[in-house]
Amino acid sequence: MKRVLLLEDVDYVASSFSIVLRGEGYDVTRVRNGDEGISELESGTFDVIVTDVSMPPGMGGVEFATYVVAQENHPPIMAWTSANEAAAKEFASLGVPFYEKPTDLGEIGALVEQTLNS
Repeated sequence: MKRVLLLEDVDYVASSFSIVLRGEGYDVTRVRNGDEGISELESGTFDVIVTDVSMPPGMGGVEFATYVVAQENHPPIMAWTSANEAAAKEFASLGVPFYEKPTDLGEIGALVEQTLNS
């Protein structure tokens, strides 16, 4: 079973994404910000990371992604949020794919699978 680290501060969004991903066979660990994400990465192994951009209080998605891509053998990471052009450019400079949060929950698994296979 592939392990997903999901960084999302909004409970109902995290719950929806988690339900869909678990239904597609993923083991999902959810944290609320980048600080918690780093703690999880230090204590476990993940196949893919999905991060939101803005997760107050605490470290946001761009800072978290910067930390992740600086690590050797890091898992693939993708980011999504509501429209945020500045963040999209920052993620692109890190080589992290950036998506607007899908309104169709059916897209989530496909985006995660695409990130895993990239």
